Amino acid sequence: MTIEQEKEFLQSFALQASAGQIPVIGEIHKELEKYLGRHVGLSSVYELVHRHNWRKIVPDKRHVKADVKKQEDWKKNYRRM
Repeated sequence: MTIEQEKEFLQSFALQASAGQIPVIGEIHKELEKYLGRHVGLSSVYELVHRHNWRKIVPDKRHVKADVKKQEDWKKNYRRM
């Protein structure tokens, strides 16, 4: 595939991402195999997304604005009724 073809292929996933859906490598892999009509190694898909400066996004374990000290204080002072 040329770079232009790769960009065209990834465009639908970029639109999904802009709508709030996170593209998953497994889905991209399946669609790439359909697009090309042959088996493609998973490492090739990782190389493809890396070539277009896509990065792995993992949900945070806590909210960005969370105050850990306040949460710990609340846990210590919380009384069950």
